[in-house]
Order: sequence, then structure tokens, then C-alpha cells
Amino acid sequence: MRTKVAFGVGQSAEGIKNIAFSMFVVLYYNQVLGLDPWLAGLATGVALAFDAVTDPVAGALSDVTRTRWGRRHPYMVLAALPLAITFVMLFAPPAGLTGWSLFGWLLLTAVLVRASMTFYYVPHMALGAELSPDYVERASLFTYSTFFGFLGAMCMRVAGPPLFFSGTEREMLEQAAYGPFAATLGAVMAAAILYSAWGTRDRIPHLPQAGADQRFSFGETFVGLLGLMRFKSFRALVFGMLLTTFTLGVEAFMFTYMGIYFWELSSGQLGLLGVPVLIGLIPSFYIVPWLTRRFDKRNAMVGCVLVLVLATNVPIVCRLAGVFPENGSPLLLPLLLLFRLIAGLIGPALISIPQSMFADIGDEVALTDGKRVEGLIFATRSLITKTTGALSTMLGGLMLKLVNFPDQAEPGQVAASTLFKLGFTEGPLTAVITLLGVAMYLGYPLTKARHDAIRMQLERAKDLPSKPAVDGAVAVRGSVRQTVERVGNPQ
Repeated sequence: MRTKVAFGVGQSAEGIKNIAFSMFVVLYYNQVLGLDPWLAGLATGVALAFDAVTDPVAGALSDVTRTRWGRRHPYMVLAALPLAITFVMLFAPPAGLTGWSLFGWLLLTAVLVRASMTFYYVPHMALGAELSPDYVERASLFTYSTFFGFLGAMCMRVAGPPLFFSGTEREMLEQAAYGPFAATLGAVMAAAILYSAWGTRDRIPHLPQAGADQRFSFGETFVGLLGLMRFKSFRALVFGMLLTTFTLGVEAFMFTYMGIYFWELSSGQLGLLGVPVLIGLIPSFYIVPWLTRRFDKRNAMVGCVLVLVLATNVPIVCRLAGVFPENGSPLLLPLLLLFRLIAGLIGPALISIPQSMFADIGDEVALTDGKRVEGLIFATRSLITKTTGALSTMLGGLMLKLVNFPDQAEPGQVAASTLFKLGFTEGPLTAVITLLGVAMYLGYPLTKARHDAIRMQLERAKDLPSKPAVDGAVAVRGSVRQTVERVGNPQ
């Protein structure tokens, strides 16, 4: 339990960073500093191009690192301070910057924040894959990380507006409030990272170590990343996540805009919308393991995505159709809280189950290739998260431009036609993309029976003599294919 909690607490740093980017960065640069929303979205999106390099590099480096502190922990510790400093810089541009110069500052600091988080997050998630080899236990372990990730994010949603801003929508548009906001969150993220590294340090002697022949190479890193695509399970999970998490990214980006302008909520009411998500975290400890045991991870994912699409879209579609309570109605907030509770019960599963699926793929790769490359695998997981987050932010900024959303707008003064387009963007438009991701998930072949067979063969491989390891590995791979054909899908 102590190890699970320590591992999970580290995820809160990533959750806080993600919500800060999705809820506040574009709002701050656009509505507070006056930067064009398209440029604000573009800056955060362009920063993604750097992640395409830093994520695989961080994963590959941690895979081959050999120190007495293990492969993952040194990177986790060293990333804490740079992350806190660059996060403060993000919300503290020099006075007098406007237009393209302000765009440049946003781009630079966004890149630095993302790079700092990468060199913590990728090794941290790879560590989670190594803490347990069990199919269901992994789902439980990553439920802890999801719990604390959501807890950090939702606490910021709930406590952030009333704590750092006062109780009205207008106060969220005051520049002076963002300095204490950034400094506090930077310190909290650094503390969470350091606690996670310290609390899991006693597991270092029991973790897989890098092979003596493993070396870092830029060329081999990206060749290895492309090589993972030959695994059907990896392809299905990667492309399924890219599409299905797009809904979460757009919802997070639009959350503040929708709350302030579409639903016309105060900052206090906006914070209350995070409470149902916090309530839903507790049942997730029981829901996620039960779902993985009862339905397998693929089927559980498909069902959860479909429920989330409904919970997210019903209030918006009903408002667009004119059958939802008007703004200011006493029924509005309770109904929004109800649908948020449904999403809160499902949301943690959409994070923890895919993480444990990536860990299972690590075993499949290890059996086939004879190497443990969880760092590279979770670099892809990190890149997916950042891709959907950055694309949703960049496209969200573009959509604000296309619907002619006014700069520095006053709540209640935005044209009804503009609000209709805003709601349609977050609701039905993103739902179509999400449903395409569901189709990709249906091609994921790594069931519990198949994973158990792979783990059995990996355990047997440990007992093979070291000299004929190559021939033994070939024999083991042939054996697992026969075993899988007997117990499950012959693919």
C-alpha cells in the first residue's frame, strides 16, 4: 500500500500540469494578456513537436541507464526543480510583450515545462510497469496513479478558482492573481515528484536492470519506436487512445470557456463541477479491477468510452436543442453536477486501464525481442497524452477564432450564435472523433488469457542457461504461440 500510494502521488504533478495548460494557459494569454487565441493555441501546439523528440529520448535513456539508484529514479529526482521554475516562468512573461513577442515567450516556456515533465513522467510510468507483473494487479496499481492524478487536477479545478481568484467570473481575468497561482502549483508539483521518488526507492533492488549490452543511440531509439508498431496490440491501443482521449482534451480546454460563457457560472460554481469527479475517484479503486477481471481490459475500455461520450454530450446537445434549463435556473447546476458525476465514475478507468495495457504490451515485447523497453513504450503513452492535449488546445484555439469568439469578452455579452458554435464544437463534433477511436480499440488482441501465457513463458525463460539464450528465446516464443492458440485468440 505504501509503495502504491507513493507511486500514485507522483501522478498528481502531471495532472496539475495538464489542467493548468488546458484550463488556464490559453485563457490567461488570450483573455488576460490579449494574445490572439489562434496564436495562443498554436504556441502550445508547436511545443508538441519538441515532445516528439524528448519523449522517446527520455524513455530510451531511462531504459539503458545503470546506476545504484536504478534506471528510473535519477531522472524523476532531477526533473523536479526545473519543472517548478519553468512553470512559474510560463505565467510571468516580461512586461511589455505583445503579439509575436508574447507568442515567443509562451512557446519557449511551454517547451521548457513540457520537457521537464517528460523527463519525470516517462521514467515514472515505466517504473509503474515494473512494480508488478500481474494482469489485474497492474490495473489496481495504475488506479492509484489515476486517483492521485485526478485528485491533483480536480483539487485545482475545485479549489483553484476560489483560492487564487475570488468568487466571480471577472476575477479569473485579473493578471495579478496568476503569480501566486503559478508559484504554489510549481511547489506542489515538485514536492509530489520528490515524494514519489523517495517513497519507491526501496523497490530499486527488485526492479529490472539494463542489460550490459544496452546503449543509447538516437537512431536506434526512433527505429525501436517504429518497431513497436509491428505489434497489433500496440497499434490498436495507440491509435484508439489518440482518438478517444481527444474528447477529454477538448472538454478540458473548453471547460473554462464553457463554464464562464456558455453556462454563465461563477468561479465558485465552476469549482463545484470538479466535486463529482473527486467523489467518483473513491469507487474507482473497486470499479477498475472489477472491470478488468469481469470484461477484460479492451471491452472495459470500449464500454467506458461510450458512457463518457453520453455523459459529456447530453447536457450540451439538450441546451443546443433548447430543452435544457436556462442559465441562472436553480435546476442548471444540479443537472450539470449529475452528469459530471457519471463522467467522474468512468473517467479514472479511461486513464488507469490503458496504462496497465501498455505495461502488458511491455511483456509481449520482452518475450518477442528479449529486451525490457517499458521506457520507450511509456514514452509513446506520454506522447499520446501530450499530442491529444496539445492538438485539442491548438484546435480549440483555432475553433475560437473560427466561431469569432471575442477577445476579453464579458460573460453574458457573447452572441447566441457564437455560443451555439462553441457548444457544437465541444459536444457533437468531438464525439464523432471519439467513436472512431472505439473502433480501433476493438482490434486490441491482448486478453488476460493471452497475457497469462506470455508471463508463464517469461518466467520459464529466466531459468534458461545464459549461453544458449538466443536459441532459448526462439524456443520460448514458439512455445507461447502454441500456448496462446490453446487458450485464446490465435492472433
